[in-house]
Amino acid sequence: VDMSVTLAALPNDAGMPVTAPAQQQDRTPGADVPQLGLSLSELTPEMRAEFGLPADRQGLVVTDLGQGFSSDADIRPGDIILSVNSKDVTTVQDVRQGVQQAIEAKRPSVLMMIERGGNRMFVAVPVAHA
Repeated sequence: VDMSVTLAALPNDAGMPVTAPAQQQDRTPGADVPQLGLSLSELTPEMRAEFGLPADRQGLVVTDLGQGFSSDADIRPGDIILSVNSKDVTTVQDVRQGVQQAIEAKRPSVLMMIERGGNRMFVAVPVAHA
């Protein structure tokens, strides 16, 4: 199912656009992990509701497949990354750390547990070595 969505800020009572608190604005919504060719975002309460996930679900959402992404990896936008190399991840930095460990160990890929459509699966994602 293809769907087009337009997002905009709703005005508050004073007619001014509503903005997120400064703490939330500092987050990078789609931080890149170039060694994997992925853009990721931390799960927000709104994303959990959109995907029908429990409020306590942790992980990262794949927001985009970028340059350097290997078509050999079965990763899609909207997938939720739960763990990298058997370690739970909650931040983009957690994923970067797992990738760095794989590079240092000269492993060709990282093993991720992802959730897609309510199903969990393991996926080996090739790592681009510099």
